[in-house]
Amino acid sequence: MTGPAFLETFLSLTVQATVVIVVARFFANRMSSTTVLDRYWFCCHLLLLGLTFAAFGLPHLRILPHITISDLRSYQQVQSWEVALARILLVVWLAGILVLSVSLFVSGLRIGRIIRAAERRGGQRLDQVAVSMDEKSRVKVLTDETIFSPFCWQFHQPYILLPDRVHDFSSDEQLAILRHELEHLRAGHPLALFIQRLTEIVFWYHPLVWGTSRQANLHREFRCDSAAIRTTADTKCYLSSLLRLTDSIPQVRSLLPAGLGFGDQPSMFKQRLDRIRKTLPSISSTDTRPGYFSIALVCIALCTTTLRVPTNVTANSRTHWSPWPRWSATCLQFVGISVRDFELDGHRIRPHHHKDLQ
Repeated sequence: MTGPAFLETFLSLTVQATVVIVVARFFANRMSSTTVLDRYWFCCHLLLLGLTFAAFGLPHLRILPHITISDLRSYQQVQSWEVALARILLVVWLAGILVLSVSLFVSGLRIGRIIRAAERRGGQRLDQVAVSMDEKSRVKVLTDETIFSPFCWQFHQPYILLPDRVHDFSSDEQLAILRHELEHLRAGHPLALFIQRLTEIVFWYHPLVWGTSRQANLHREFRCDSAAIRTTADTKCYLSSLLRLTDSIPQVRSLLPAGLGFGDQPSMFKQRLDRIRKTLPSISSTDTRPGYFSIALVCIALCTTTLRVPTNVTANSRTHWSPWPRWSATCLQFVGISVRDFELDGHRIRPHHHKDLQ
């Protein structure tokens, strides 16, 4: 991919992501079910990653006309500007991706060390509580003194890790906490969080993407809070356990945590408490609304792939389709499918050499 093509692709992808997120927020304001919203934001993150793949891996339709520069000197000057800007943009973008990727990787390693250390220390287990809830025995529930807040983790083996002081809680409070964490695992939230983290890494520069992540985090917790509460007594026990747990949670957090924490942010925790109090004595998370909004969002995302910022000075107006990116064209050629990975008539302007004449 040339510098001008990358610049146009990056700017266009940013515009497309902005449109999808704005529409997603508009639809989300018309939903009320925590289960629906939880799935909806997961769908939104998948769409953003899909737009990224389409932008850098597939040809795109050219609807808006590109600026045509007939003067060769002006053309070369504009092209050099676009190449320089594209290089700067690429370096900054990749630097942000690298920093967040390393942070996510280190966070995953830290969680792995905590789990192995808890198993080596022979930390007390609460598997019998999980069994009493008719959960599969493959979910390991461990406690450790180095843990401040409950969280769940799943790679090959699902884990729930709790701080040691949970043993001082009543059995009802323990059950409420475990129901919350087990709902995370049952709903596939470890995978949803991983997809969310990938989206944050790719769009680290986009403030609306981080706002989308906050909404996803909030409604994941709302859904699991609902699963932890069944009766008025459960509500009181759960509120008590929330307050007792969050008293000792440190404010220093990882840049990009890999695990699903119990109380990640003070503002989110306050929203959860307010919601539980307002909806006392019970919260229903039954999913009765069909996914019309999700289907509409997918259709809109497909339409946004045609939104392009026509900045590529090397684009040719003779065709309505851009060339395939070099890497995807190479993959297709490897399996015997030939596609165009060059601009039509591009050789007339760009410097080139004829191998057969050398």
